[in-house]
Amino acid sequence: MCDHKKPSQLSMAPERLVILAGVWVCAALILRFLPNASPIVPTAGLASVLLLLAWTFPVRARKAAELGFRYRWALALLVFCTCVCLRLHGSSIGIYDEILPTQLVTEETTLFGTPRWIRSDEFGVATMKSFSQAANGYRLYSRQMSLSPTNMVLDYYSPAWDWTALGKPLNWGFLLFGSELGLSWNWCGEIVLLFMTALEMCLILTDGQRLTSLLGAVMVALSPATQWWFMPHMPPVILYAMALFCIGYRFFTGRSRAAGWGFAVLAAIAALGFALSIFPSFQVPCAYIVLALLIVCLRRDREHITFTRRDWPRIVLPAAAVLLILGRFLLNSRGDLALLLNTAYPGSRMYLGGGTRIRDLFTDIVTLFLPYKDVSYSNNCEVSAYIHFAPFFLVLSPMIFFRLKGRDGANTRVGMALAAILVLEIVYMLAGIPQWLAELTMLRFCNRMSGVYQWTGALFSVWGFSVLLRRPKLLSKAEKLLLPPAYGACCALLISDDLRQYLHFRLYGMEIGGLLILLSVLAFLLILLCAEFQRKRLFSALLILLMVFCGGTVNPVERGIGAVVNHPVSAAVSGIAAQEPESLWLCTDSEFILSNFLMANGARVLDATNFYPDREKWAVIDPDGLYGEVTNRYANQCAELTEGDNAVELRNPDYIRLRLNPDTLRALNIRYLFTPVDHSELLEKYGINCEYVTGQDGFGIYRLRYDT
Repeated sequence: MCDHKKPSQLSMAPERLVILAGVWVCAALILRFLPNASPIVPTAGLASVLLLLAWTFPVRARKAAELGFRYRWALALLVFCTCVCLRLHGSSIGIYDEILPTQLVTEETTLFGTPRWIRSDEFGVATMKSFSQAANGYRLYSRQMSLSPTNMVLDYYSPAWDWTALGKPLNWGFLLFGSELGLSWNWCGEIVLLFMTALEMCLILTDGQRLTSLLGAVMVALSPATQWWFMPHMPPVILYAMALFCIGYRFFTGRSRAAGWGFAVLAAIAALGFALSIFPSFQVPCAYIVLALLIVCLRRDREHITFTRRDWPRIVLPAAAVLLILGRFLLNSRGDLALLLNTAYPGSRMYLGGGTRIRDLFTDIVTLFLPYKDVSYSNNCEVSAYIHFAPFFLVLSPMIFFRLKGRDGANTRVGMALAAILVLEIVYMLAGIPQWLAELTMLRFCNRMSGVYQWTGALFSVWGFSVLLRRPKLLSKAEKLLLPPAYGACCALLISDDLRQYLHFRLYGMEIGGLLILLSVLAFLLILLCAEFQRKRLFSALLILLMVFCGGTVNPVERGIGAVVNHPVSAAVSGIAAQEPESLWLCTDSEFILSNFLMANGARVLDATNFYPDREKWAVIDPDGLYGEVTNRYANQCAELTEGDNAVELRNPDYIRLRLNPDTLRALNIRYLFTPVDHSELLEKYGINCEYVTGQDGFGIYRLRYDT
């Protein structure tokens, strides 16, 4: 049966025209400035068709939305399974096709967007570590990246058959299905769970406001900060923190005992995963935040709490299992943890806060354009941020709290809690805290409070939007008209010289940097105005389009892992490694991402990235300990050969270059070189036979034989 509407109701409202225009303007800009962005056109077309259908048949659209929301977790599972079956992911491993363009079978793995060199910690280290575990049989300790075994639970969250894997569901795909499906499982699982846990958390914080909760999920999952730091540290901590909050709330307010045991098991998994994320700069403050918010929400909804004394086993048994697994891991890994905590970098950190600028409390406009132009004064990851309106709602909050005092369903306690948390974070960032307090609260580890503040600011913005949309008469018309422009003026006044220099975009020969700044401020202003004046459709469209533009285009959409395994040298390395698994390789005269590339293809590589120092290796290379301060760190490594003495040079806090004498190759028993340079003449001087095996795109594999 069709929806029947009067002709006037079927006419296209100006607001709807604006939304459709916004979809296509956003698509046109992405197509113009992002490489390999042609799929955005059919995507915009599909979005337009769905919008037209929803507006033409609103009753059916509402029913479909209700059905989708009711079965949202089943729908999320369907999306996840579909993406994994299609082998989709967002890793930047396509960079390897740029370095080694020759392929065994010609295929295009990058479906949309562009791989990012700045994401080397992801594609060149974390992903390669996970791939290397296939050759190691996914054992807890691996010798693929150095002489001594490396604890893979500590090393970039790598998949390993260990009890701790129970707390790492994102790694289960590697353990069950191998590298290709495992990578897709990891990426798709993380983005789907980030969206869903953020949705559930926002539903609780906003007391059931669906629209703002959906937008909050988009603000978290597609935030530039989440996408630029996607895998392996910050997003998983946020994910597990939100999961613990949601599970904890449902655990205490659920009406089914069977569901209660299910939440208890999920809580154990999330707690284990949170503890093993090993990123204290986010773990410590996030733990405080979710605990405080959970207490506030349970107090708000105390009439719905169903927990009784009979339910204590649901807490005690999972907690005991978590403590047992963590205790076993800590006991068995105490030596590895001691090495990690006593490194020069990252080491045992001491941060007291302070040093943050006032402008850093606002969303930096630069974060909107990072997918389309790299910054020169820093790097894209470091300057990326959440899109939030925390300063606006902090100024507005006293007015909100006063006017809603005593009203039923006002939900002001959550807003007060979030505001208080933000104030404490701001004090830490601007003024700092005493050392004794930093040690007592463990905030000594928190060198990234700005990221935690932005995440909290996004949640606070969602709460603020829920209040404005639910209470249309909360603000006077004059306040609605004056407050957003005042916020926009603050954003404009705090624009930095770095931003002005960065935004040298040209469109059809015209300089449009100033226009982009103006449009960015106007976008923030319009979002606030639409929320204040109850223009829900336009508000939602503007916010979603903004998040797609600045966050959804950060990482590419890739299919499969051909960029790593579909090369002649990949086949050669994996073939040699299968026949000679103990043979040690050295990658010289190139970057660390190629050392790790060899490791991902099964080779045992001396100069792969080390998460903590390998004392056995450095005892051979630096027997006198001349470079102890340089080698005692997390280290990406690059090597070159020299006729002089061995030397180790620190290029960056996490990047060292080795200069090795050929005699050291003999001492280390290096069997294969991967290098763009023919070192045969040098090696022969030292009695080392250097036999060319194969090569590709300027890189060669050489087998070394030593004179007895």
